[in-house]
Amino acid sequence: MAKYKNIGGLHQLADGTNIPAGTTFETDQPIPEDFAAKFQQVFDAPEPVAPAPEPEPVAPEPTPEPEPDPALPGSDGDDPDLKDVTADFPLAGENDMHVVRGKRGWHIFDEGDEEPINDKPLLKRDVAPAIEAYLAD
Repeated sequence: MAKYKNIGGLHQLADGTNIPAGTTFETDQPIPEDFAAKFQQVFDAPEPVAPAPEPEPVAPEPTPEPEPDPALPGSDGDDPDLKDVTADFPLAGENDMHVVRGKRGWHIFDEGDEEPINDKPLLKRDVAPAIEAYLAD
């Protein structure tokens, strides 16, 4: 069946049905060409599709803070940024020493000592010479 809208005046279909102007109707009869200008074919609009909802942004999970390693020399748990970097200084490892990097610089510990051998934090470039000087004493 086709759907039409009467855009002219009052029209009477072959079966006697009156169609007033502005009325939409369905018929299985073709519209005669004489009256084609009085009718406009109407097509059903497709159902509007709702847009997919935007996915909610997922907040990244917070990275847990590393626990301080109480086994590191000089670590009482107050400075969670202490990191054992002895592997970067082979001379220290060969002589049972530990090198620890903190926020302010590097510290050198002799085996079993709780206090570093250097009074102030060192720059990385000064660690190896400080180890050599300590061993020379």
